[in-house]
Amino acid sequence: MPTTDSSVLENAKSFLLQNGCNRRPHSGRTLYVHLVAVHQLLERSGHLPHVCLAGLFHSIYGTSAFKVQTLGEDKRGEVRTLIGTAAEELAWLFCHIKRPLATMQLLEGCTTLAFKDHTTYDLAQSQESSGLSAEFLANALISIEAANLLDQRTLWRQSILIAHAQKVGLLTDAGYAVGFEQLDETHQASILFQAKQSIRAELAAKINQARASLESGFVSSDEIRARKLEEATLRIQSPQAIGDYEADEFPFLASYAIPYAISVWDAAQLVLSEAGRQQRYLLMTEQIKDQYSARIATCADQEALNLIRLDVQKLTFNFD
Repeated sequence: MPTTDSSVLENAKSFLLQNGCNRRPHSGRTLYVHLVAVHQLLERSGHLPHVCLAGLFHSIYGTSAFKVQTLGEDKRGEVRTLIGTAAEELAWLFCHIKRPLATMQLLEGCTTLAFKDHTTYDLAQSQESSGLSAEFLANALISIEAANLLDQRTLWRQSILIAHAQKVGLLTDAGYAVGFEQLDETHQASILFQAKQSIRAELAAKINQARASLESGFVSSDEIRARKLEEATLRIQSPQAIGDYEADEFPFLASYAIPYAISVWDAAQLVLSEAGRQQRYLLMTEQIKDQYSARIATCADQEALNLIRLDVQKLTFNFD
Protein backbone atom coordinates (compact mmCIF):
# COMPACT_ATOMS: atom_id res chain seq x y z
CA MET A 1 0.00 0.00 0.00
CA PRO A 2 1.53 3.37 -1.01
CA THR A 3 2.11 5.83 1.81
CA THR A 4 3.06 9.48 1.92
CA ASP A 5 6.73 10.19 2.54
CA SER A 6 6.98 10.74 6.31
CA SER A 7 9.06 13.91 6.05
CA VAL A 8 6.70 15.43 3.47
CA LEU A 9 3.72 14.56 5.63
CA GLU A 10 5.22 16.01 8.81
CA ASN A 11 6.22 19.22 7.02
CA ALA A 12 2.74 19.50 5.54
CA LYS A 13 1.10 19.04 8.96
CA SER A 14 3.44 21.60 10.52
CA PHE A 15 2.52 24.04 7.75
CA LEU A 16 -1.19 23.57 8.49
CA LEU A 17 -0.60 24.19 12.20
CA GLN A 18 1.51 27.27 11.50
CA ASN A 19 -1.34 28.66 9.42
CA GLY A 20 -3.91 28.24 12.18
CA CYS A 21 -5.83 25.14 11.10
CA ASN A 22 -5.85 23.96 14.71
CA ARG A 23 -7.69 27.16 15.67
CA ARG A 24 -10.44 27.00 13.05
CA PRO A 25 -13.64 25.13 13.99
CA HIS A 26 -14.93 22.52 11.56
CA SER A 27 -17.64 19.85 11.97
CA GLY A 28 -17.51 19.96 15.77
CA ARG A 29 -13.71 19.71 15.90
CA THR A 30 -10.88 21.72 14.42
CA LEU A 31 -10.11 22.02 10.75
CA TYR A 32 -6.73 20.41 11.40
CA VAL A 33 -8.27 17.27 12.92
CA HIS A 34 -10.64 16.96 9.96
CA LEU A 35 -7.90 17.42 7.34
CA VAL A 36 -5.67 14.81 8.98
CA ALA A 37 -8.61 12.38 9.22
CA VAL A 38 -9.38 12.75 5.50
CA HIS A 39 -5.72 12.07 4.69
CA GLN A 40 -5.78 8.95 6.89
CA LEU A 41 -8.92 7.60 5.25
CA LEU A 42 -7.46 8.06 1.77
CA GLU A 43 -4.12 6.55 2.75
CA ARG A 44 -5.67 3.54 4.51
CA SER A 45 -7.75 2.81 1.43
CA GLY A 46 -4.65 2.68 -0.77
CA HIS A 47 -4.92 5.97 -2.66
CA LEU A 48 -1.76 7.38 -4.17
CA PRO A 49 0.28 9.80 -2.03
CA HIS A 50 -0.59 12.90 -4.08
CA VAL A 51 -4.31 12.12 -3.71
CA CYS A 52 -3.86 11.68 0.05
CA LEU A 53 -1.93 14.96 0.31
CA ALA A 54 -4.65 16.68 -1.69
CA GLY A 55 -7.09 15.33 0.89
CA LEU A 56 -4.91 16.85 3.62
CA PHE A 57 -5.24 20.26 1.92
CA HIS A 58 -8.69 19.81 0.36
CA SER A 59 -10.29 22.92 1.88
CA ILE A 60 -7.22 25.08 2.45
CA TYR A 61 -8.39 27.77 -0.03
CA GLY A 62 -12.02 27.56 1.12
CA THR A 63 -14.74 25.52 -0.59
CA SER A 64 -18.33 26.01 -1.69
CA ALA A 65 -19.40 24.52 1.66
CA PHE A 66 -16.56 25.60 4.00
CA LYS A 67 -16.01 29.17 2.92
CA VAL A 68 -13.19 30.03 5.33
CA GLN A 69 -9.93 30.66 3.44
CA THR A 70 -6.96 29.49 5.44
CA LEU A 71 -4.66 30.50 2.61
CA GLY A 72 -5.04 32.93 -0.25
CA GLU A 73 -4.32 31.69 -3.75
CA ASP A 74 -1.17 33.78 -3.80
CA LYS A 75 0.27 30.95 -1.66
CA ARG A 76 -0.30 28.27 -4.31
CA GLY A 77 3.38 28.19 -5.29
CA GLU A 78 4.38 27.64 -1.67
CA VAL A 79 1.88 24.81 -1.32
CA ARG A 80 3.09 23.21 -4.57
CA THR A 81 6.64 23.21 -3.24
CA LEU A 82 5.43 21.63 -0.01
CA ILE A 83 3.16 18.81 -1.27
CA GLY A 84 3.87 18.65 -5.01
CA THR A 85 2.19 20.11 -8.08
CA ALA A 86 -0.26 17.24 -8.63
CA ALA A 87 -1.51 17.27 -5.03
CA GLU A 88 -1.85 21.05 -4.96
CA GLU A 89 -3.74 21.06 -8.27
CA LEU A 90 -6.21 18.51 -6.91
CA ALA A 91 -6.66 20.50 -3.69
CA TRP A 92 -7.18 23.70 -5.69
CA LEU A 93 -9.76 22.02 -7.91
CA PHE A 94 -11.65 20.63 -4.91
CA CYS A 95 -11.76 24.09 -3.35
CA HIS A 96 -13.26 25.58 -6.51
CA ILE A 97 -15.83 23.03 -7.70
CA LYS A 98 -19.45 23.72 -6.86
CA ARG A 99 -20.54 20.82 -4.70
CA PRO A 100 -22.67 18.76 -4.77
CA LEU A 101 -23.49 19.72 -8.39
CA ALA A 102 -19.93 19.11 -9.59
CA THR A 103 -19.84 15.81 -7.71
CA MET A 104 -22.89 14.65 -9.66
CA GLN A 105 -21.24 15.79 -12.89
CA LEU A 106 -18.11 13.79 -12.03
CA LEU A 107 -20.12 10.67 -11.25
CA GLU A 108 -21.90 11.02 -14.60
CA GLY A 109 -18.53 11.06 -16.39
CA CYS A 110 -18.41 14.77 -17.15
CA THR A 111 -15.05 16.54 -17.12
CA THR A 112 -16.43 20.05 -17.56
CA LEU A 113 -17.45 21.07 -14.06
CA ALA A 114 -19.42 23.84 -12.39
CA PHE A 115 -17.22 26.13 -10.30
CA LYS A 116 -18.44 27.96 -7.19
CA ASP A 117 -17.94 31.33 -8.93
CA HIS A 118 -20.63 30.30 -11.48
CA THR A 119 -18.10 29.58 -14.23
CA THR A 120 -17.26 26.18 -15.72
CA TYR A 121 -13.90 24.46 -15.86
CA ASP A 122 -12.63 21.67 -18.09
CA LEU A 123 -10.34 19.23 -16.27
CA ALA A 124 -8.24 19.03 -19.43
CA GLN A 125 -6.90 22.45 -18.37
CA SER A 126 -5.29 20.79 -15.34
CA GLN A 127 -3.76 17.86 -17.22
CA GLU A 128 -0.62 19.67 -18.35
CA SER A 129 0.19 21.31 -15.02
CA SER A 130 -0.58 18.24 -12.88
CA GLY A 131 0.61 15.49 -15.23
CA LEU A 132 -2.64 13.63 -14.46
CA SER A 133 -5.35 12.65 -16.92
CA ALA A 134 -8.79 14.21 -16.71
CA GLU A 135 -10.20 10.77 -15.81
CA PHE A 136 -7.73 10.35 -12.95
CA LEU A 137 -8.45 13.87 -11.67
CA ALA A 138 -12.19 13.16 -11.77
CA ASN A 139 -11.90 9.90 -9.79
CA ALA A 140 -9.53 11.51 -7.29
CA LEU A 141 -11.96 14.39 -6.68
CA ILE A 142 -14.79 11.91 -6.07
CA SER A 143 -12.63 9.97 -3.61
CA ILE A 144 -11.66 13.14 -1.73
CA GLU A 145 -15.32 14.12 -1.46
CA ALA A 146 -16.27 10.64 -0.23
CA ALA A 147 -13.51 10.71 2.40
CA ASN A 148 -14.48 14.25 3.37
CA LEU A 149 -18.12 13.29 3.96
CA LEU A 150 -17.19 9.97 5.56
CA ASP A 151 -15.14 11.73 8.20
CA GLN A 152 -18.01 14.15 8.87
CA ARG A 153 -20.48 11.25 9.23
CA THR A 154 -22.62 12.57 6.37
CA LEU A 155 -21.73 10.22 3.50
CA TRP A 156 -25.03 8.39 3.98
CA ARG A 157 -26.88 11.52 2.81
CA GLN A 158 -25.35 11.14 -0.65
CA SER A 159 -26.01 7.47 -1.33
CA ILE A 160 -24.74 7.84 -4.88
CA LEU A 161 -21.22 8.23 -3.45
CA ILE A 162 -21.42 5.06 -1.35
CA ALA A 163 -20.82 2.75 -4.33
CA HIS A 164 -17.68 4.72 -5.26
CA ALA A 165 -16.48 4.65 -1.64
CA GLN A 166 -16.84 0.87 -1.58
CA LYS A 167 -15.21 0.49 -4.99
CA VAL A 168 -12.07 2.41 -3.99
CA GLY A 169 -11.83 0.85 -0.53
CA LEU A 170 -12.95 3.78 1.63
CA LEU A 171 -15.88 1.67 2.78
CA THR A 172 -16.09 -2.06 3.29
CA ASP A 173 -19.02 -3.94 1.79
CA ALA A 174 -20.53 -3.82 5.27
CA GLY A 175 -20.48 -0.03 5.20
CA TYR A 176 -17.60 0.60 7.59
CA ALA A 177 -14.71 2.99 7.05
CA VAL A 178 -11.44 1.35 6.11
CA GLY A 179 -9.25 0.75 9.16
CA PHE A 180 -12.32 0.70 11.42
CA GLU A 181 -10.59 -1.46 14.03
CA GLN A 182 -7.79 1.09 14.38
CA LEU A 183 -10.11 3.97 15.26
CA ASP A 184 -10.68 5.18 18.81
CA GLU A 185 -13.98 4.48 20.57
CA THR A 186 -15.52 7.86 19.73
CA HIS A 187 -14.70 7.57 16.04
CA GLN A 188 -15.91 3.96 15.93
CA ALA A 189 -19.23 5.11 17.37
CA SER A 190 -19.53 7.81 14.73
CA ILE A 191 -18.79 5.35 11.92
CA LEU A 192 -21.37 2.92 13.33
CA PHE A 193 -23.88 5.78 13.39
CA GLN A 194 -23.12 6.58 9.76
CA ALA A 195 -23.49 2.93 8.74
CA LYS A 196 -26.84 2.77 10.55
CA GLN A 197 -28.05 5.87 8.75
CA SER A 198 -27.05 4.34 5.44
CA ILE A 199 -29.04 1.17 6.21
CA ARG A 200 -32.01 3.27 7.31
CA ALA A 201 -31.89 5.06 3.96
CA GLU A 202 -31.87 1.70 2.12
CA LEU A 203 -34.79 0.48 4.24
CA ALA A 204 -36.80 3.65 3.59
CA ALA A 205 -36.24 3.28 -0.16
CA LYS A 206 -37.47 -0.33 -0.07
CA ILE A 207 -40.54 0.58 2.02
CA ASN A 208 -41.43 3.55 -0.18
CA GLN A 209 -41.06 1.47 -3.33
CA ALA A 210 -43.36 -1.18 -1.87
CA ARG A 211 -45.96 1.40 -0.87
CA ALA A 212 -45.85 2.96 -4.32
CA SER A 213 -46.66 -0.43 -5.85
CA LEU A 214 -49.87 -0.51 -3.81
CA GLU A 215 -51.33 2.43 -5.73
CA SER A 216 -54.59 1.32 -7.25
CA GLY A 217 -55.07 1.49 -10.99
CA PHE A 218 -58.29 3.40 -10.45
CA VAL A 219 -56.97 5.90 -7.89
CA SER A 220 -55.28 8.90 -9.46
CA SER A 221 -55.06 11.21 -6.46
CA ASP A 222 -55.81 11.37 -2.74
CA GLU A 223 -58.81 13.59 -3.41
CA ILE A 224 -60.33 11.22 -5.97
CA ARG A 225 -59.61 8.24 -3.71
CA ALA A 226 -61.44 9.94 -0.84
CA ARG A 227 -64.44 10.74 -3.04
CA LYS A 228 -64.60 7.18 -4.41
CA LEU A 229 -64.42 5.71 -0.92
CA GLU A 230 -67.14 8.08 0.26
CA GLU A 231 -69.39 7.19 -2.67
CA ALA A 232 -68.61 3.47 -2.33
CA THR A 233 -69.63 3.49 1.32
CA LEU A 234 -72.88 5.31 0.56
CA ARG A 235 -73.65 3.04 -2.40
CA ILE A 236 -73.21 -0.16 -0.40
CA GLN A 237 -75.53 1.23 2.26
CA SER A 238 -78.22 1.82 -0.40
CA PRO A 239 -80.41 -0.82 -2.03
CA GLN A 240 -78.58 -2.83 -4.68
CA ALA A 241 -80.99 -1.68 -7.42
CA ILE A 242 -81.75 2.02 -7.19
CA GLY A 243 -82.56 2.94 -10.76
CA ASP A 244 -81.01 4.85 -13.61
CA TYR A 245 -80.08 7.91 -11.57
CA GLU A 246 -77.18 6.21 -9.76
CA ALA A 247 -74.59 7.49 -12.27
CA ASP A 248 -75.63 11.05 -11.35
CA GLU A 249 -75.72 10.22 -7.65
CA PHE A 250 -72.29 8.55 -7.66
CA PRO A 251 -70.28 10.22 -10.47
CA PHE A 252 -66.83 9.10 -9.29
CA LEU A 253 -67.90 5.48 -9.05
CA ALA A 254 -69.58 5.75 -12.42
CA SER A 255 -66.41 7.12 -14.01
CA TYR A 256 -64.65 3.98 -12.82
CA ALA A 257 -67.47 1.54 -13.67
CA ILE A 258 -68.26 2.65 -17.24
CA PRO A 259 -64.85 1.91 -18.90
CA TYR A 260 -64.86 -1.58 -17.37
CA ALA A 261 -68.51 -2.25 -18.23
CA ILE A 262 -69.47 -3.02 -14.64
CA SER A 263 -72.25 -1.68 -12.49
CA VAL A 264 -71.81 1.12 -9.98
CA TRP A 265 -72.68 -1.41 -7.29
CA ASP A 266 -69.82 -3.70 -8.40
CA ALA A 267 -67.50 -0.69 -8.63
CA ALA A 268 -68.34 0.22 -5.03
CA GLN A 269 -67.50 -3.29 -3.85
CA LEU A 270 -64.18 -3.21 -5.73
CA VAL A 271 -63.26 0.22 -4.34
CA LEU A 272 -63.92 -0.89 -0.75
CA SER A 273 -62.12 -4.18 -1.29
CA GLU A 274 -59.07 -2.41 -2.74
CA ALA A 275 -59.09 0.15 0.08
CA GLY A 276 -59.10 -2.64 2.65
CA ARG A 277 -56.30 -4.43 0.80
CA GLN A 278 -54.19 -1.29 0.72
CA GLN A 279 -54.71 -0.65 4.44
CA ARG A 280 -53.70 -4.22 5.32
CA TYR A 281 -50.54 -4.06 3.24
CA LEU A 282 -49.64 -0.55 4.41
CA LEU A 283 -49.91 -1.81 7.96
CA MET A 284 -47.66 -4.73 7.04
CA THR A 285 -44.99 -2.39 5.61
CA GLU A 286 -45.19 -0.25 8.76
CA GLN A 287 -44.69 -3.30 10.96
CA ILE A 288 -41.70 -4.46 8.90
CA LYS A 289 -40.20 -0.96 9.05
CA ASP A 290 -40.60 -0.90 12.84
CA GLN A 291 -38.99 -4.35 13.20
CA TYR A 292 -35.93 -3.42 11.15
CA SER A 293 -35.67 0.03 12.76
CA ALA A 294 -35.57 -1.59 16.19
CA ARG A 295 -32.85 -4.02 15.07
CA ILE A 296 -30.77 -1.18 13.65
CA ALA A 297 -31.20 1.05 16.70
CA THR A 298 -30.15 -1.62 19.21
CA CYS A 299 -27.26 -3.05 17.16
CA ALA A 300 -23.80 -2.23 18.54
CA ASP A 301 -21.73 -4.79 16.64
CA GLN A 302 -20.47 -4.22 13.12
CA GLU A 303 -20.86 -7.87 12.06
CA ALA A 304 -24.47 -7.92 13.25
CA LEU A 305 -25.12 -4.62 11.47
CA ASN A 306 -23.74 -6.14 8.29
CA LEU A 307 -26.26 -8.99 8.57
CA ILE A 308 -29.07 -6.43 8.95
CA ARG A 309 -27.86 -4.64 5.82
CA LEU A 310 -27.91 -7.93 3.89
CA ASP A 311 -31.43 -8.65 5.16
CA VAL A 312 -32.60 -5.20 4.03
CA GLN A 313 -31.04 -5.71 0.60
CA LYS A 314 -32.88 -9.05 0.22
CA LEU A 315 -36.17 -7.65 1.53
CA THR A 316 -39.11 -8.20 -0.84
CA PHE A 317 -42.86 -7.66 -0.50
CA ASN A 318 -45.52 -9.97 -1.87
CA PHE A 319 -48.86 -8.17 -2.20
CA ASP A 320 -50.60 -10.84 -4.27
